[in-house]
Amino acid sequence: MKKTTLALIASLPLMVAPLVQAVSVSTSPVGFINITINGTDNGGLTAISVPMLPEVLYSGVIADVTVDVDGSTITDNAATWANDDYAVGDPNGNAAYYAEITNHTDATKVGTILEITASSGSAKSLTFDMVDATGFEGASYSIRKYKTLADVFGSDNSAGLFSAGSTKDADVIYKVGGGTWQRYFYQDAPAFLGGNGWRIAGDTRTDMSGVVISPDEGLLIRRRQSSDISITLPGSIKVNDSRTTITKGFNLIALSFPVERTLDQLGLDSLRSGGSTSDADVVYMISDTGQFDRYFLQEAPAFLGGNGWRKAGDTRTDQSGLIIPPGTSVIVKRTLDDAIDWAVAKPF
Repeated sequence: MKKTTLALIASLPLMVAPLVQAVSVSTSPVGFINITINGTDNGGLTAISVPMLPEVLYSGVIADVTVDVDGSTITDNAATWANDDYAVGDPNGNAAYYAEITNHTDATKVGTILEITASSGSAKSLTFDMVDATGFEGASYSIRKYKTLADVFGSDNSAGLFSAGSTKDADVIYKVGGGTWQRYFYQDAPAFLGGNGWRIAGDTRTDMSGVVISPDEGLLIRRRQSSDISITLPGSIKVNDSRTTITKGFNLIALSFPVERTLDQLGLDSLRSGGSTSDADVVYMISDTGQFDRYFLQEAPAFLGGNGWRKAGDTRTDQSGLIIPPGTSVIVKRTLDDAIDWAVAKPF
């Protein structure tokens, strides 16, 4: 999925408490991750990712690609799906199913996520709007259904987020859509005011439980109660490299694998380096004290601290070994117009 830039990071509070997670993975590529959502006693704002994937619905090989001004269509001669099996949208009109490239002779294509906008059983084809799939012939791919708010937090809010009549009082899930923050919450209201269920701020009646969450998309959760809650996310584990696009501005991005990583292992070395956060791309991370700390790739002579990952305000301490827990999302501020194709090799 091509990530959408964020324009409103300054409007969100930056007090965040650290996550506490545990990962259990069996010999088959399935498992679960436990994620703690922090209450106000621990900052009240938590950045999470959803690295546990839904089951694979179909796997195949791309035989042919047709590209036009509207997007691309691939053909799989062995396809078994019926017409419109995957031509489904979520409440916001976004694709509910996606194909991911899992193997290709061109490694730069592995991990690409293609949102399915049409599927034809008779033509054995899938269509992706506004996507150039040139050169994808011969690639292996898998089809999955995106996870949704209901999948992650429960259709009846079994996760235990605080419900209320509006985002003023309820716990809020911040998600990015169309370049702006979208605010979701579990509404607790009588039927004449919209009833109970997942809603988006400004619309008390439309069921939003089916809103999709991409595997490379981060979420921010604002909890208004003092106590922490914990959610368990089961699912499959990605077994191929991960890939997403980082564009100019603020990008809320997920860590695609449910394992601990270091800052150096994230594969963000192609970010713009500089002498300080004022002229370099910046990675916002959650510290143990509940703050969004800022990290950047410093480029400086030795007497000014040398080259490498540094924390804002400390030009000399090497931060490449900073531990990033699984289930975390990060914010990357890109300063240049050109986008970065961010690829992360599978860590196992």
